[in-house]
Amino acid sequence: MSAPDYWLDQLVQAAQRFDRGQARRTGRRRAIEKLKRGDRKVSLDAIEEPERLAQRLLSMDLPGTIDQVVRNFCKGEAAPARERIEQVFLESIILQDDLVPIGFLHKAQAVARYVGRIVTKLGGRTKFGTGFMISDRLLLTNHHVLPLPSIARKSRVQFDYVEIAGGDINVPTDVALDPETLFVADKDLDFAVVAVQANHPPIGAGGWIPLISASGKAMVGERVNIIQHPGGEPQQIAIRANQIVDIDGHFLIYETDTRKGSSGSPVLNDQWQLAALHHAGVPRRDGHDRILLTDGEPWDRRPGTVHRIDWVANEGTRISSITAFLKEWADGQELAIKGLIENTGRQPPPTSTGLPPSLGSDSASATAPAWALSGFESAARMSSPQSDAASGTRQWTLPMTVTISIGPPQTEQSNAGGAVAPSPERPEPIEPPEDDVE
Repeated sequence: MSAPDYWLDQLVQAAQRFDRGQARRTGRRRAIEKLKRGDRKVSLDAIEEPERLAQRLLSMDLPGTIDQVVRNFCKGEAAPARERIEQVFLESIILQDDLVPIGFLHKAQAVARYVGRIVTKLGGRTKFGTGFMISDRLLLTNHHVLPLPSIARKSRVQFDYVEIAGGDINVPTDVALDPETLFVADKDLDFAVVAVQANHPPIGAGGWIPLISASGKAMVGERVNIIQHPGGEPQQIAIRANQIVDIDGHFLIYETDTRKGSSGSPVLNDQWQLAALHHAGVPRRDGHDRILLTDGEPWDRRPGTVHRIDWVANEGTRISSITAFLKEWADGQELAIKGLIENTGRQPPPTSTGLPPSLGSDSASATAPAWALSGFESAARMSSPQSDAASGTRQWTLPMTVTISIGPPQTEQSNAGGAVAPSPERPEPIEPPEDDVE
């Protein structure tokens, strides 16, 4: 089965799950609307599992008194705690407004540096997907993006593939995959974990997006964020204008803007914790189970018309399901492989998770790429000029070091090496894709 067949198979299964869950989604939506109107007779169980909700609230850095109420609930002291948890659920998740601290965007930019564009060359054709680092050596994406080790060998992942000021494309960090070291995939959960090359170029600030095995990282009714490379394009983000509408076994169903090429993207909550692996859109279908286009006509299954499919929702594989699979799989592997899998649950170094630590901080350059620094931040970090009377130059410290000559012009022969140092060659940016994308 080819990768496009795998993708179409996942599409059909996602649509079938969506159809089966119609009554459940309707009930949850009505319960949420009643909560919004102040109806306190609504049972929390009609929307979410109380244990999952308690786990989610514990990760939200709530005030100490509320945090203790949630912890008491987890210990079994349910009577007074349950009503308070329902109130916090309504205030913190269902009724949250669009105002967020500016640090929310800084964290988004930091996390985004560990999300890359997967480029696969197959028989003269180029295919695209999205993947992201889950440890210093392992990348997570979809099974239908990298179904086999042989496909992974022909693939590379590009980090910091973003549009910068003026519309130019940043030169990405290009990393090869190493399926010989580790490759594990599952068609039903639609995920693949593959090692990246040893001694790879620096990725972001040396961190990753860790896997959290506990259930409860995103609730029904909660908004989620997706960092993606739709259609193989420079990195984009669908941010907070989307909502989880259902949970069906191993899968989250949500209303989020994604396109083909977004397969393998991280689905993240507002604390930028990984909740799911995006893997399929849910297409609208007619009474004959035919996938429909936005004009109501049946899709002819031609790759060139994928962008015209009428999507009604999206689906992601829950990270708790993936971690459970990986743990069971690793139990039968050698010690080195077990260690690689265990590392996916480790938290990255603190210096890799903030962008930037503070304006004007000497450590800001360790987390903020040059393309990410705004003009005012660059100005804030500019030092006073230092003069060198002997050479007739002045030097300012910016996000880069620029030396400007203010003395007599020097000849090329005056360079220390006796020759003009060539300017570093900038690789041509990769053109937008014209071939298949996943």
